[in-house]
This record gives sequence, C-alpha cells and structure tokens, in this order.
Amino acid sequence: MRLKPSPTLVKHLVRGLTRTLHFHLFGTEHLRAAARLSPTGTFVVCHWHQSLLNVLGPHHHMRVATLASRSRDGEITARYLETIGLRVVRGSSSRGGIDGAKELMRALTEGYHVVLNLDGPRGPFKRVKAGAVEIARRFGVPLVPIAARASCEFSFKRSWDRFRVPLPGSSVAICYGAPILYPTDPPAGVTLRARQRALAGVLHDLEADASRRVGRGDAYPHPRHLAWLHEADTAADPRSAT
Repeated sequence: MRLKPSPTLVKHLVRGLTRTLHFHLFGTEHLRAAARLSPTGTFVVCHWHQSLLNVLGPHHHMRVATLASRSRDGEITARYLETIGLRVVRGSSSRGGIDGAKELMRALTEGYHVVLNLDGPRGPFKRVKAGAVEIARRFGVPLVPIAARASCEFSFKRSWDRFRVPLPGSSVAICYGAPILYPTDPPAGVTLRARQRALAGVLHDLEADASRRVGRGDAYPHPRHLAWLHEADTAADPRSAT
C-alpha cells in the first residue's frame, strides 16, 4: 500500500526547507519584457520537471496557474500546489490534455501566468513536449524559459526525471531566458518540432549558466539525453500531402 502524504504536511516540509535556501535571480528583466509583449500582460513560463522544487521557491506570491496530471502522484502534487495558492488545472498530454489546455488559456485571460513542465508528467527526460509552445502560440503570449540549480542537492536517480531536492542552506541560482513570441499561424509539423528542439537548447544553456553560478560542474545532461536534438526529421507533415 502506498502512503498518501497530507498536502499540509508537504507544505510545511517544503516551506521549512525553502526558508533555509538562498535564492539568486538572474535575468528578471525578461519577465518585465514578456509582460510588455503580451496582449494580456500574462505569459507562459516553462521549465524542466526535474527543477520543480527549485523553481517554486521564490514564486509563491505570483498569480500562477499550472497543470497537474490526473494520476495518483498528480493528485498529491495538485493538492500541495493549491495549499500554497496556485491555481491547478488537472490534465496531461495523455489524459484530459485538450480540456486542460483550454482551462490554462482561460487562466491567461484572467490575469494568471501559466507555468508548465516541458517534459512532464512522465517524460522522456528533458525532451520538450509541444504543450507549452502551442499554448503560447495559440494565445499569442510570450514563452519565458526558466532554469534553476542548487549548490548542494539530492537527486532521485531512479525516477524518470532524476528529481532534484536542494539541501538545506544551499544557494539556488534561477535564470530567466529572453521571452519567445511565436507567430500565431498554425505551424507545419516540421516547424513545431524545430521549435521544440530550439527551446530545449535554450533550456540546456540556461541550466548550464545556473549550474556554473552555484559551482556545479555537471552543466549539461549526459549526451544520450541530447541525442533527440540531432535526429533526422523524417516524420511526414500531413499538410504536405497532395
């Protein structure tokens, strides 16, 4: 039988840990630039699932909507996020994805920023899915990549995302990337995949920057996790068929 921790207990544990951390933010001007570019003043923020705990720390005060899967683990995450004031939409790429995307776009109109894990909820590890790119494109708002790294951390090596937990007293560097604004016209399949690869490259470079700022030597993922960036794009675009 799997234990189901109380969201209140999780909240107190995470808050206690977060209060010991020293956050250093770099590139915050990109958030202001994204707000100026957006027709609603809101935007989509994206990060790797692995960095969720580091990213959450200094952002509890923001009006944020996010997606949590309909799995048992997603239920635990959703209940915790709600206790810290986030607006949680249930759904994922495999279950409830369309309804979830519609609810997130509604949140953008209501003054919430949308925060999404690029490779969640089940991976593959650090492989960008289309959700964040397409929500930003469809709604016409900027996408802001964010990466974070702690000076001392524990990583769950057997989990699909190698989830990272900063150790008490660590310094945490959070790096914001320049806002990306996509044309609102529906892209060809090859164009969408190119955007996913380009966004992954931006995230890897941001994480490398964050890693160097806290003295970490493992700036980039193992090459086997980067191979997809160099795969030949042989998938046919159905719109090119005659």
